[in-house]
Amino acid sequence: MLAQLDIVDRPSRPLSLADVRDRVQRRRGRPLLLTPMVTGAGWPSGMWVETEDTDLVLFDAATSALHTVDIIAHEIGHMVLGHEGAVTSPAAAPAVMLRTGFADRDEHEAEVFATLVCARIADYRIPAPDDPEGLLGRLRSVLADPPAGG
Repeated sequence: MLAQLDIVDRPSRPLSLADVRDRVQRRRGRPLLLTPMVTGAGWPSGMWVETEDTDLVLFDAATSALHTVDIIAHEIGHMVLGHEGAVTSPAAAPAVMLRTGFADRDEHEAEVFATLVCARIADYRIPAPDDPEGLLGRLRSVLADPPAGG
């Protein structure tokens, strides 16, 4: 899969997370949005949400840049390795893959993929989110904790 994404051991120029994102977008033929989320106790550190026409990777906003890249690469691993998430809402039908541990085969494969990608990345800056349709805002409202008292 790394070769199919042109992620090689010794790239001709330094590889960035933006490069990896762009290659995955081209391969999947759809936007891939990377965005931080504020998480609470018990929340996963990363999440892949697959909608009808967009992939979103949400990651813990309170972690280091290096860990953020690992989380994002892990979720991208799920995408490109053909792993399937659980449909959480029949009405909207997004598939969601939550990063909570490495006990099953899919989690192990995604983590190996992330390790191999991270070993090749030289630029750990997180690309700015591009959300022309307001999808992230809608997703945040669905995932937000209910207001106190209601």
